[in-house]
Amino acid sequence: MAISEVTAASLLSNNTDPNPAHNADAPPLVIAAERGSLELVEMLIRLGAKTGATGSDGQTSLQVDERLGHREVAALIQEHEMIPRTYGSYMPTPIIVEGRLYTCNDNGRLAVRDCKTGEEIYRQRIGTDPGTHSASAVSAGGNLYFSNESGKIIVVRAGDEYELVAENEMGQAVLATPAIAGNRIFIRGVKELFCIGKPDQEGSSADKSDM
Repeated sequence: MAISEVTAASLLSNNTDPNPAHNADAPPLVIAAERGSLELVEMLIRLGAKTGATGSDGQTSLQVDERLGHREVAALIQEHEMIPRTYGSYMPTPIIVEGRLYTCNDNGRLAVRDCKTGEEIYRQRIGTDPGTHSASAVSAGGNLYFSNESGKIIVVRAGDEYELVAENEMGQAVLATPAIAGNRIFIRGVKELFCIGKPDQEGSSADKSDM
């Protein structure tokens, strides 16, 4: 019989081995991955669960999540497996600002590293929304702008510590990377194109047009 999610959770509270040798069906991490439990997968990995362990069907937790379409859980497992070899992301392109490399994964987990030494500065889930990130970050005025598919633009201050400046609701999904020109930022939603910036003599501070 497969270990239930309750049994897997009990491993956390009892501080026991997350890789039980007696389980002949599937380890707790595979069970948690199959159910798409992001929080439980994260806690099991933190306890030392082996991401390469397989269930009775021979699939690892990552393969299970990819098969079932659990993108956030799969991204978390991929992120763990890449440490310390690389800090790559699946969709968003990393960005360098003031000597720091900012890499945001699909699930909104931001890793910041020193470009010269490779040392990690901090790691943080950005914003308060768990939306998926497809667009790449852009930078202007000492801030970084992250767009997610829930329709939020998350503004983070560039620096050695995580500082959330603002979360702006666009009212529609944003998959494309914003573009910055002069004092304006152009944001392409799934329905409209937004232009946000300082007013000039001919236009207002924020305009939008139907796509």
